[in-house]
Amino acid sequence: MSEIEPSPEALEVARNLMQSSIGTVNEILSSGNYGIEWKPDNTPVTDIDKKVNQDAIEQISQAFPNDRIMGEEQSKDGSGNIWVIDPIDGTQALEQAIPAFTVCIARLDSNGTPQFSIVADPISGDIYESVTNQPTLKNGQPKHNPGINVSGCLTFLFYLVALSRICPIFSFFLTKSSHYLPIPL
Repeated sequence: MSEIEPSPEALEVARNLMQSSIGTVNEILSSGNYGIEWKPDNTPVTDIDKKVNQDAIEQISQAFPNDRIMGEEQSKDGSGNIWVIDPIDGTQALEQAIPAFTVCIARLDSNGTPQFSIVADPISGDIYESVTNQPTLKNGQPKHNPGINVSGCLTFLFYLVALSRICPIFSFFLTKSSHYLPIPL
């Protein structure tokens, strides 16, 4: 097995971590009792971010004690492979009760070459998995990807612009994410 191919054990740990993260997020959300703080960079962090990040560090460290873990809220030094965790990608959406956030994890070899990434949507329960040199999976099944074309992207962009005229949240999205779009707004 080359160094970029992940071990089956690493994938299993990551898959289990995503399942438990979905449970953690939904349990805390349903309680309605989670705190929000502001970090020095003026971005929000919730108790959910902290709990998912801490659980990830514990589960990964138990299985791979020498691996380095880079979490958005907390990290752990190591000399092995590198795990990257974004416990809640979209904390601002979560904070505003917009169901547009995910849990993200990736693993790189010790040289920084990607091995896999997994993204979970706690609201739908969908889990997307991408392993180097393998097809992308959605909920364990190959995900058909017909490809992305420029006209499709522009149609989507025009759709968002039209929606922004009727709904303020889409206007907010376009304003906040315009630096990711290939054309000026």
